[in-house]
Amino acid sequence: MKKACLFSPLALIAGAALATATEAATFAVDISWWDNKTDWSTVYSPYWGAVRLDNGYSGYVEGTVSLPHAGTWEILLRGATDETYYNAQDSLKAYIDGALVFEENNTHPEGTNRVFEYAWTVTGDSFTYRFDFTSKASEYWSHMLMYKGQATLVPLPAAAWLFGSGLVGLVAVARRRHH
Repeated sequence: MKKACLFSPLALIAGAALATATEAATFAVDISWWDNKTDWSTVYSPYWGAVRLDNGYSGYVEGTVSLPHAGTWEILLRGATDETYYNAQDSLKAYIDGALVFEENNTHPEGTNRVFEYAWTVTGDSFTYRFDFTSKASEYWSHMLMYKGQATLVPLPAAAWLFGSGLVGLVAVARRRHH
């Protein structure tokens, strides 16, 4: 009977850890920057939630993304240079929750397209973003694009589950000694 009492909390913790790890491994959501915008100037969405500068030398889009539930999330930011045009003066800056995540300049050779990716971790059930586009030599559009993003739930590390189960065990032993 005593062994069953000791193993029940451990089995419960192990099951919760497995369920959380499984959920996190498969739980990802796509982010359309355009659909979540709260303010913008001189930008547009040419397709599939991508964002780029439109008919101006500078522009921005900013917004708030609500996530399905609170947790630690890895935000994937993907962008690219436009292979059709080469303009070394085009640039793109990305901010998450006010922090600069990256600054990219269009330095690719003409006729090539360079895709870039950055990951950023946020905690909670929402985050804010801002993308600043500039094009000093083009009055039509920036040759930099921001594609849809993706948020993936980060699993709780195994060490945390091990620490938690050890804590539960110590509490159980202390209660047993007290009674």
